[in-house]
Amino acid sequence: MTSSVGEFLDLLPRSIDPAMSANVSAVFQFVEERNDGVAVWSVTIADGAVDVARGRGANSDIALTASREAWSAMLSGELDAREAILIGKLKLEGDVTLVMQLQRIFRL
Repeated sequence: MTSSVGEFLDLLPRSIDPAMSANVSAVFQFVEERNDGVAVWSVTIADGAVDVARGRGANSDIALTASREAWSAMLSGELDAREAILIGKLKLEGDVTLVMQLQRIFRL
C-alpha cells in the first residue's frame, strides 16, 4: 500500500478496469495540501484508459482536496474516505457522484 497520493496516482493506470471504465469520461483533480503549498495531479479517464499528469487539468469534473496527512491516512486504511468527507478532512468540489465510481473503475 502506498503512503502518498503521488505514489498512489503513479500506480493508478495499472489498476484500471477497462470494462468498468468504458463509458466513463471524467477529469479528477487530486490536491495535496502541504506546509509549503499544494501539489496537484490531474487524472483523465476516457475510453477505458487513464492518464495521470502533474498539475491542474484544463476542465476538471471534480476536485478532491486533503492534507498530506489525511491522504496518507486514507491510503494506509487508517481513515475511511467517507469518514474523511464527513469530518471535513477530504473536501470535494464538483460532480461528487464521480467519487463513488473510483472504487469500481480502479479495482481499489
